[in-house]
Amino acid sequence: MAIISKGILGGFHGKVGEIVGSSWRGINVIRSLPKRVKRASTEKQIIQRAKFSLVIAFIKPLREFLLKSYNDRSLKQLTSTNLISSEILREAVKGEYPNLILDYSKITISKGSLTQLPDLNYVKTEKTLDLTWKSNEGLLGETKALNVFGIIFSEKNRNFSLIKIGTYNLLKGSINLDTYKKGEKVVVWLFNSDEPNVKFSDSIFLGEFVL
Repeated sequence: MAIISKGILGGFHGKVGEIVGSSWRGINVIRSLPKRVKRASTEKQIIQRAKFSLVIAFIKPLREFLLKSYNDRSLKQLTSTNLISSEILREAVKGEYPNLILDYSKITISKGSLTQLPDLNYVKTEKTLDLTWKSNEGLLGETKALNVFGIIFSEKNRNFSLIKIGTYNLLKGSINLDTYKKGEKVVVWLFNSDEPNVKFSDSIFLGEFVL
């Protein structure tokens, strides 16, 4: 705030907008504020921003899903998309700037206390991924009511699809790939969830497939 002395035509002391008023040897002086010097970004900062942008673009369509899949009750202190962002930055960003890519096999889509599908195998046909897994009798009470889901990422369209494959106790399921175009690359993860979708398993990276 500036203070005006000797009436409206007098000098002032203080700051008004980008102007500063003061006195020097009894003379009223006004001057503009010095301009802030914007320092050029270092190469390291540029590379880090590029990595961060790559990660954010990938997880942006998943934000609503991640609020659930990374919010298992056993992970109370580890919720939010900030967690998966930092994990992808640390583990899954590969290559040299500006040719940065994601290693999808290092990305976890869900995280939780439920058991993963044991001895998971698949057979790829022209239009499907046919899945099989084994029963874990020692955890039957936990697994009999679980659902098996797939997350499919279209690299071309940069979007995700969530599909219900079946129930854990069926020991098999199938993913229909007929909706994707020939030559399109998709990435697939699987996970288990309980019926109210409160608990999740750690996701399993199934693979990258060119259709």
